[in-house]
Amino acid sequence: MYLNALNLFGLILNFTGTVLLSAGLLRSNEQIRDEESSYWDGNPYTTKNAPRAQPYYNAGFRLLVAGFAINIAVEAYPLIPASGDVQVSFAAVALAMLGFLIVQSFQVTARAAHLTDKERLLVSGYRQAVEGLLEEAKEDSEHETWQQPQNFQIRRDARSKQLRTQLIGCPERFGHKIAPFIDKVEKANGFEEYIACLSNLREAAATWKSKQS
Repeated sequence: MYLNALNLFGLILNFTGTVLLSAGLLRSNEQIRDEESSYWDGNPYTTKNAPRAQPYYNAGFRLLVAGFAINIAVEAYPLIPASGDVQVSFAAVALAMLGFLIVQSFQVTARAAHLTDKERLLVSGYRQAVEGLLEEAKEDSEHETWQQPQNFQIRRDARSKQLRTQLIGCPERFGHKIAPFIDKVEKANGFEEYIACLSNLREAAATWKSKQS
């Protein structure tokens, strides 16, 4: 009687977990179309709906793990000599804990991979921004207006501020390495030195990116 009740409890957990997963996974055609569409400055539907569905995913997976652990322990009961109700309960708990640890390890691994990809993307974006400023500097150096010391300083200071602002959100280690190169850009005298400092900054960003790959 106890094993039948325990097995039924496991099936109830499986059913509940499946329902919770369905609540997060099942979407209407309109939702799918909105979440898969491209929008300027990000998709507002994805950024709102994904975190909203995450609690359903977490609860559903854990209930499924616990339910199947109970079912496995009950089914294994005849195969274990001198086993009783207590041993079956302990086996179900042990299997459930093992399943939770495995799921947690997957989450940790996925998060680490995501953070690595995010770092690479941010650094790549910063390097592209530096390349854009470098091209602008080369074009400005050909105009007499910007070659005047006062105008050059205005241009240099504005671009240096932009370089520091774009560091926000980048990995801290990357910022520590890049900061000395930005200092040199801020102190550059004339376009020739300014362009050389930007080139060194670009190479520093590219080198950091390749070392993290």
